[in-house]
Amino acid sequence: MTMKILYRFVLVGAATMFLLGSSAQAATMVLSDSGSVGTFTLTNLGGGSFSLAIAGPSSLDVINGAPTGGIATSFDALLAFTASVSGTDVDVTGGRYTKTFGTAPSDAALSYDLEKGKVGTGLLKDGLILAGLISTVAPNSLPGFDFSGMSGGTHTFVLTGTFYTGGAHSMADVFATTGTSVVGNGSFAELAAPVPEPASMAMLGIGLTGLLTFRRFFKRTSVA
Repeated sequence: MTMKILYRFVLVGAATMFLLGSSAQAATMVLSDSGSVGTFTLTNLGGGSFSLAIAGPSSLDVINGAPTGGIATSFDALLAFTASVSGTDVDVTGGRYTKTFGTAPSDAALSYDLEKGKVGTGLLKDGLILAGLISTVAPNSLPGFDFSGMSGGTHTFVLTGTFYTGGAHSMADVFATTGTSVVGNGSFAELAAPVPEPASMAMLGIGLTGLLTFRRFFKRTSVA
């Protein structure tokens, strides 16, 4: 009777591993992605306050290094934040922003903030990088992809200015002078947080432990 119970235990464990493996293959876990922001306008409102207006069109172009064919992407139309520059470093304090891949109800919405950045100098004077953490992913319903691993990851804007107003001639000028602005285009990139051990690997460990226990039990019953 004992042997039959252990045999059933092994079969149940194998079936569980199979089901977990099948469900894991249902959607690709997104570990990195990147795409186009489209057109943006960055404006210095004075007093350390800035607005970043994203007009698009934006698209998600690459997931895990593979082209997507261009998935429709939308950002909050206006991102308001405060910022200060020290050398080339930018310290940013902003609200909670949202980016959406796809169209509801088949979409994935990632919430993120902006915390830090870099202003370009010299030949890179038109460049600006802004980055922050991704806090939540909800909903997570883009067909074929699972963005849950992005929670806790990083979101980055890479912006390039092409037209300045108010006497500014570089990104640094825009951050230094109230009433100036810059229009340009850019891209975004995201990197997932460190991925925890897959459930299938955990089940494999449980299965191996069970087999070792079974082997020890079998030896004891044989000796007896």
